[in-house]
Amino acid sequence: MNATRVLTLTATLLVALAAVPLGGCAPRGSSPAVVVEQAEESSGTITPLLRGTLRREALSVARAAIAAWLADDLSALREYVSDEQMRYFTEQAQAYEAEGRVRVRRHSNTKMDVVQMSENGREVQVTYDFIDDSYFTDSSGASVSKPAHAARTFQIFMVSTDGRWVVTRILAGEEELQ
Repeated sequence: MNATRVLTLTATLLVALAAVPLGGCAPRGSSPAVVVEQAEESSGTITPLLRGTLRREALSVARAAIAAWLADDLSALREYVSDEQMRYFTEQAQAYEAEGRVRVRRHSNTKMDVVQMSENGREVQVTYDFIDDSYFTDSSGASVSKPAHAARTFQIFMVSTDGRWVVTRILAGEEELQ
């Protein structure tokens, strides 16, 4: 066999191999043994693209919940938190009111990120780091405490149900959640 014929056969073979699906050869009319999309669905894993989308959605809701809480806007906060969390915040606001105190919440140098996500993308843990510059005033607005200027962290746990993210739990010390 001459060199030209060997090159022609090699090129023909390479072209033929390039046309074969990466999953290997399957008899004509049969389906492949593994379909990646079905394997991902059944194992509960999500694609990196979907993971990024879910991460952005969860962070957006977490930011909105924190903003409503910082503004002491319980009606807006209701949209973002579970019933249990809402009870906690409502009771806290009522206790401050009964004591004649108003919490002025101020956070600076904030940072928020999803640190864990379940395989199916329906549960996330968000870490919220901030410098707490909050203080209390009396009902007339006179300051009754000084800001701690302390570094603080919340662990915010969220669940997506029917395409809607909800804060189900916030882990933080008593000082952080005032």
